[in-house]
Amino acid sequence: MVFTSLMVLAYCGGLIAMIPASLMLPKSDRWQIGGTIWNGEAVPDGTTRLSWRWSPIASLSRGGFAANWHMTGGATDLVGIATLGLGRLRLDNVSGVADGAMLDLAAPALPVTCRFLAQVSIDTLVIGGSDQRASGSLRTSPVHCSAKAVAAASLDLPALHGMISQTHGLSSGAFFTLPARQHLVEARLTSAGAFSLWPTAALTARLPALRGTRLDTTVRW
Repeated sequence: MVFTSLMVLAYCGGLIAMIPASLMLPKSDRWQIGGTIWNGEAVPDGTTRLSWRWSPIASLSRGGFAANWHMTGGATDLVGIATLGLGRLRLDNVSGVADGAMLDLAAPALPVTCRFLAQVSIDTLVIGGSDQRASGSLRTSPVHCSAKAVAAASLDLPALHGMISQTHGLSSGAFFTLPARQHLVEARLTSAGAFSLWPTAALTARLPALRGTRLDTTVRW
């Protein structure tokens, strides 16, 4: 009976391993998805590549589809663990280096584009569901930003430190300069997924094109 059970599990695992990733992941016009759910990849643009390998043991313990993933492209080199549930994505233990292209990829609606390198450390990021939250930090190199709508509007910033943490169902964070710790950007994420990002007066004094701008959106998976 034990041998038969192992054979059945192996057979089922083999069937699962052959399921195309495009059938399991949410449809998106921004991502080209290939491979299987066991070992696949997604390419959002011509330079960035996200690959993953399914972890059956982690999937059982986390109650969802769990995979170890690796994102590369340009100067970006990030790794972490992702758990995909019904309408919910959780990222854990994300670490590595990211460049400014990751900001454009994660938040294309931002009115600015920036060039930098950042050392990333994300403890947890939950998108979707009723307990959305974020906790982690990053440190950047000196940053060069320019407004997308005004070609002449640009700004050079010193190295920045960003951090976000959760308290009483609300994740809040900020970017500030080092070593002066002058706050430039504030952010907030509620457990229901309402995300807000806005510049402080210190930043709009440096880059007037950002005056009156604020990003308010609902994060969904």
